[in-house]
Order: sequence, then structure tokens, then C-alpha cells
Amino acid sequence: MLGIRGKLFVTSLVLMLAVGGATLIVLERGLGGFLRAKLASDVSRRLSIAQQWIEHGRHPRAAGALDDDAMADSLGLALDAHVTVFDQSGKVIGDSEHEPSQLAGMGSASQQPEVAASLERLHDHDHGRAAQTKPVERARALYAAAPFARSGDIGLEPWRQGVVRVGVSTIDVDTVLDRLRFFLLLVSLAGIGVALLMSGLASFWASRELVSLVRNAGALATGGRSRLEIASADELGSLAGSFNRLAEQLERTVAELKRERDRFEAILGHMAEAVIALDSDDRVQLANRAALELLEVPEVRPGQPVVDLVRAPAFADLLPRVRAQGKASAELAVGKSSTRQVLARAARLEATDGVVVVMLDVTEIRRLEAVRRDFVANVSHELRTPISIMQANAETLLDGALSDPERGPGFAHAIMRSAERLGRIVSDLLDLSRIESGEQPLKLEPLPIADVAFRVVDSLQLKARARSMALSQDVSEDLEPLCDEDSLEQILTNLVENAIKYTPAGGRVWVSAAAEGERVRIDVCDDGPGIEPRHRERIFERFYRVDPGRSRDMGGTGLGLSIVKHLAEAQDGTVELLDNEPTGCVFRVWLRAG
Repeated sequence: MLGIRGKLFVTSLVLMLAVGGATLIVLERGLGGFLRAKLASDVSRRLSIAQQWIEHGRHPRAAGALDDDAMADSLGLALDAHVTVFDQSGKVIGDSEHEPSQLAGMGSASQQPEVAASLERLHDHDHGRAAQTKPVERARALYAAAPFARSGDIGLEPWRQGVVRVGVSTIDVDTVLDRLRFFLLLVSLAGIGVALLMSGLASFWASRELVSLVRNAGALATGGRSRLEIASADELGSLAGSFNRLAEQLERTVAELKRERDRFEAILGHMAEAVIALDSDDRVQLANRAALELLEVPEVRPGQPVVDLVRAPAFADLLPRVRAQGKASAELAVGKSSTRQVLARAARLEATDGVVVVMLDVTEIRRLEAVRRDFVANVSHELRTPISIMQANAETLLDGALSDPERGPGFAHAIMRSAERLGRIVSDLLDLSRIESGEQPLKLEPLPIADVAFRVVDSLQLKARARSMALSQDVSEDLEPLCDEDSLEQILTNLVENAIKYTPAGGRVWVSAAAEGERVRIDVCDDGPGIEPRHRERIFERFYRVDPGRSRDMGGTGLGLSIVKHLAEAQDGTVELLDNEPTGCVFRVWLRAG
């Protein structure tokens, strides 16, 4: 395959050959035609002279009369031409190039078209200058003939009419044309050679700059260089400048696209929602990090079928619906190690017939909704019981028991107890609400917890003695976790009260603490019946009771452990439930060391 240089050279070669050949043909034909026309005119002029000489019997070299052959010889010598004289029958009676003895063998005039034409005019009495025949070329000579008429009183032989023919050799013209052709061919070849040399050099220089431009443009495209050198001010230089401007525009466009891509990847990568983009064949084109975490897969291969990632029937039904409707949503369960409830919203891409699916993990939302429903139900139940008791006792008092000195005070005390219980529930709810919302002020500072533990144990000794229980604390005075004093006291109070309530009479409750690395643990232990494992996951929920009937009989609200959990977490701590050996349970609170 020819390169740029070869194509330029071949084009120049063809162009030069075409121009040279055309020039040679035009000059040769033009000059040849001119010379032949000039020769034909000269033949006609000589023929006119010969015609006049014969008709008038005058000759510049003849002092007297000449016979026909001598006349032809004399005219041929004077005109530097081949002169032949024919009589009116077409017989040769004189020729400048043949002897008289050879005239008989020269043939008839009918064999010569120009002579035959002149004889016809002679017989038609149409002769004179206008009766000359058109010059005819034959045997490398140009011939023309004309009729003549001569009177018999000029001292010549007594014939009156005939034809004279003049022939001039074309050898000189042919020689000139041959030399001209040779010279033109030589000049054309020399010109073509010079032109080819110049075009070759021009194509070399042009192709060298062009090849350099192509090579540098390739380097520019692959990032090997940033700009092209502008070596000249011609069209190639302008092209290099155009490439540079294109490269600058391309760099700006690529930089803008890179910024947009980085911005898109940053947004997509930090989205909490899982995003999956599918093509028209439901194959994955893109998945963000949240999608990988939600589906519990390490990576997604481009072109991987989405059914390999999401194996939920609801998701399989979602895709046909979104292509039919444009948008659709469904709730489904995904996950391998743990099932998660996911709300998937999908939209169809009009341009590619693909689908974008946004999946939101609503597991916690659904759990909180269930907790809310349970909370509303529990609050309603907890409030309904004391309110019902108060309403019933009030109605009894209004029906006449108020005036009964024996029954009236009992109903009034029942109303008082229900009101106190209702107040405790409301108070605990308000405390829990303030803790969750962060409205309860906390002053975190290193605090000797021995004093707090002593106050709590001392304040609850009467309750413990009433149930014949041993209540004690063993907390070192050098333990100072980072906590809020009031919050810690409330935590210990709730935990110790719970232990006293649920530990059988004669049991034992104690408080201990110890430092473990950068944390301090506080244990509230009892040797009661303990808590079954099935209750432990929900023990810190609001209103959750292991034994609801017994808790209500003891006046509990079901919010104490939930308050403990939220107070511990507000102080950057945790609380957990452990088994005590051999019986009982341990509520362990972890706080940061001060």
C-alpha cells in the first residue's frame, strides 16, 4: 500500500507525463499542420507560375521557343520542383525528372487524381487559377495540378490545351518535424525529469512533515506528549495548530468528565442506599459499595446477571413491571448471613432500556415500627389498668361508698395507689424521652463510684430487710470512671431495685466494680432464679417483662432497664446481662476509665 510520499510522487508523475505528452502532441500537430499548409500554399504558388509560363510561352531562361519536355525541365529547375506536363488526353509530354525516352512508360494521367480532376475541368472549359486542384500528398511529395490553354501563334507546337502538375518534396518538412519531435521529446523528458525531481523533493519534504505530524499526533493521542511542534507557517503548520487547539479542548473536556466522574463516584460511593444499574438484558453494569455490603458480595463483574446477586422472587417480578410502567417498587428480603428487609425502587432508562434500582435497607425501620406499635400497645395497656382502677373506685365512691366510714377509705387508698403508679409510669416515660433526645444534661467527669454505690445500697437497705435479703457493696475507692453522678446513681438504683424485686426472700444482692484496661465494669449481682435465654434479647426493651403479672403486682413500670440502657449509652458506655454462678444473673455496666 502506497504511503503519502508514494501517492504524491505517483500523482506528480502521472501529471507530468500527461502535461508533457499533451504538449508534445499539440506542438507537433500544430507546427506540422502549419508547415504542411505553408508547403501546400507554396505548391499552389509555384503551380500558378508554371501555368502562366506555359500559357504565355515565356520563360526567364529561354530566349526562344522550347519543346514540352524542355519546358518541363526548365520550369522544374526554376521552381525547384517536380514539373510534369500532360496533353489534353492525359499523356505525359514533358517531365523535369525524366528523359524524353522515358515519357512513354510513365503511364496514364487517370492514375493521378489531381491530374484527372484537372482534365475534367479542362474538358468542361473550366480552367484558370481557380481550377487548381487541392494539393495531394503522395510518395513523400505534395502534388497539385491545373489545366492550361495556349494559343498556337506563339511559335510553339500547335497544341492548345493540357495539364501541368507541380510536385514539391515533403522530405524537408518531415525532417524538420522529426527533428522537432525528437527535440520536443528530449525537452519534455528533461522537463518531466526535472519536474519529477522537484515533485519528489517536494513530496519528500511535505510527507516528512506530514509523517512527523502523524507520529506526533499519535503520541499526543496516547499521552506521550502534550502539544505538537509548529515547524512551518503553511497548511501543515495550521493543521498542527488545529491539533493543539483540539488537544486543549479535549483536555478540558476530559478533565471536566473526570471531575464529573469523580463527583459521581464519590456521591454514589457514599450513598447509604444501594444502587444497581442494569442493561436491557438485566445484566449488572454498575453497583456501588452500599450494594455490595447489602448483598454481601465482595465484587460485581460487569455483565453479571442480576439474578446471581438478588435471588428474591419479588425482585424478579419487579423488573418486568418497571419496564412496562416506567417505575415500580417492591419490598423483599435479601442477604446471606442475615436476612435484611429491603425496599427496592426501580426506574427504566428510556435511552438504553436499562433499569436503575435503588435499594434501601428498612430492616431497622421495620423493627422500630414494630417497637413503636408494641410501645403504643404497652403504654395503652399500662395506662389503662390504673385508670380503670381509679375510675371503678371513683364510681363506687360516688354510688354511696364515700359516706361509708368503713369502705370509703379503702377505695380512696386504691385510687391513691393507682395514681402513684400512673405517676411513676409518666415520670419514667419523661425520663426516657429526655435521655433519648439528649435533653437531660450530663456532666461527665472522673467520679469515685464507691460513694455512689454506698448511697444506693444504704437507701435500699430497708426494702432488702423487709424481704430478709442481704444487700452489700464491694467497690474500691480508687475507681473513678468518666460518668455523670446523677445518671450513675439512677442506673444503680434501678438495677438494685430490680434485683431486690425478683430475688426470692432470703436471697442476696451485691454490687461490685473493677478496672479492666481503659474501662471500668460495675456489676449488680443476685442469686435469684435468673432470666431465661429467650428473654435476654428483649430484656432492655420498653415495657418488656419476663413475668408481666408479677411485675405489675410489685409496682414495676417495665421501663427501668430501658432507662438503664439509654443512660449507659449516653455516657459512652454499655450494659449487658450475664449468668451468675451457680444461680442468679449479673447486670454489667461498662464505663470509660477517667
